Amino acid sequence: MKTTAQSRELITIWGDEMYLRGTYHRCADDDSAGDRGGKRPIGILLLNYGTTPRSGPGDSLVHWADSFSKLGYPSFRFDLPGLGDSTGELPKDVLGYVSRVTASGYTRTVSGIVETITDRFGLQGVIIAGICAGAVAGLFAAVACEKVEGLLLFTPYFFLQNFSTARETIHRWGVESRVGRVLRVVYRHVKPLVRRTALPPNANVPLIRCWQRIASRELPVFVWNRDENLGNFDYMKYLRANSPRGNIVYRRVDFPSFVEGIGRHVVQQELAGWLRDHFPVIQETPAVEEPVTCSEDRRVH
Repeated sequence: MKTTAQSRELITIWGDEMYLRGTYHRCADDDSAGDRGGKRPIGILLLNYGTTPRSGPGDSLVHWADSFSKLGYPSFRFDLPGLGDSTGELPKDVLGYVSRVTASGYTRTVSGIVETITDRFGLQGVIIAGICAGAVAGLFAAVACEKVEGLLLFTPYFFLQNFSTARETIHRWGVESRVGRVLRVVYRHVKPLVRRTALPPNANVPLIRCWQRIASRELPVFVWNRDENLGNFDYMKYLRANSPRGNIVYRRVDFPSFVEGIGRHVVQQELAGWLRDHFPVIQETPAVEEPVTCSEDRRVH
């Protein structure tokens, strides 16, 4: 007898001498997940937001995984090495972790998770969903792993984090020193005359090349981005002008947060429509039983 009750299951992956632990959000009517009109389902993998556990800030990743599974997409939340319940070495500070992400240090791990859950749960492929560092890790993995079918990216950044410390040092010098203050005045007058068409020195060029390859493959991508120019440069504007058009949907965040409150619900509704358009779920058609007629004395009451 099939059940419509939704459930979660803790799962573990062993790889690279470490245990990666995650949560599997089953679809309602999970028995039919492996055969929907001869087509295997698409899964969704949600990655950590920075160094937070796989639940995400305000349990936002739990909320989204539940909503995706209700729509018919088996969903998975995994802790990357050293985070949450997973074993492995974690860098000493947040900057070290982010620097490892921007250097494609988790590409093999994320690709391994995608390969494993695809085979273990009989999936056609996986959509990777990530916020900030998770979005960057997902971009690298999408190029390395053929089983990535799409990307959901929240505020991805395309600059190298290790340059931010140097930039803060230069800014402090410009404020505190006399020479620095003079140069800042000159720069403010010259800046409007300079066209920023080239990438800045701190651009993450390998990641930008990954984006261009994904766009050329027309992989479905949904991007949520904030109004401010992360890294003091409008990377989204640059990428749209210097990359193939691809199959990419861009959205600007016009609410305080997309991980809580109304923002979380707006994101959920937008993504539900995007998933239906690009990865429609084929529902089983229930068999229609012919009406049975019987004589009065054989009728069951």
